[in-house]
Formats: sequence, structure tokens, C-alpha cells
Amino acid sequence: MTNHTINILGISIGTRKTGIAILQGNELTEWETHLFAGWWSEAKEKAIIARYEKYIVRNQITAIAIKIPPVIPSGSALEYVIQQVQALADRYRCKTILYTREGLKQHARLHHSDSLLEYAVLQYPMLRPEYVKEKESKTHYHMKMFEAVVAADLMFANVRTKQ
Repeated sequence: MTNHTINILGISIGTRKTGIAILQGNELTEWETHLFAGWWSEAKEKAIIARYEKYIVRNQITAIAIKIPPVIPSGSALEYVIQQVQALADRYRCKTILYTREGLKQHARLHHSDSLLEYAVLQYPMLRPEYVKEKESKTHYHMKMFEAVVAADLMFANVRTKQ
């Protein structure tokens, strides 16, 4: 692990599929795609929030970068999950920033969303196996994980430039 004190949880938020990335300093230490099957329910909401909380506690997270869709319907399950993540951030005193895919693309100086994958692999070569699977897949299973990685990377870049 590096000497940096910032530990970032990157999340590409969703109610069915979510991607996470953990940056400890500038080192990518974890990256995952999680599926939450079934209809929206209180149990599903608790499972999603518990998963995020596990990452926050285990990795001593100090900041959370959340990739959100460009439009979030008012009163939707997704809006509720975002509010719950922000409540977790408050409870654990984590700085939180919301990013859209457009914001991620601007950070990486990209024109196409597919280029987010290439950017993530250039920054973090250990992602190459997931990149190969994603390029061969028609389901884009790992896209949210790549978005979470780039969101965490963007937050780290923003924090580093302010120091």
C-alpha cells in the first residue's frame, strides 16, 4: 500500500447490477461487479447498502465516488439507494462526489463510452482479464465495474490536485 491517506470507494450505482472499486492511495486494491436479482424490495435495498457498508468499514474508506445515470427519476428505487449511500457517507464521515458517464469521459479525455474500459486498463493493467471478457461479451457484465474504477480514479485525481 502507498503512503497516501485517502481510501476511495468507487461505485457505479444500480439496483440490479453495481460495480465497485477500491483505491488505497493510488493503488487499485479491489474491483468487483455485484448482481442483485429480483424485484425491488426492502430486503434487496438492505443487501445493496450492506454490501457498500462492508467495503467502507473493511477498507477504512474516506471518500466515495458515485457514478450515476444522467437522469434519476424522482421517487425511484435508484434515487433511494443514492440517498442511502450518502447517509452511509455521512455516518462514516466520507467525502462524496457524484459523477455522470459524461464526467468520467471528460476526465479521461474520451469521446466514446467504450473507451472508458481502455482508459481503466491503461491506468490499472491488472484489469486486463476483465477487459478481455468484456470485449468478448455481448452483455457488458463488467461495464459498471470499469465505471467505478474510473470514478475512483477521477476522485483521486481531484483530491491530489487540491493537496
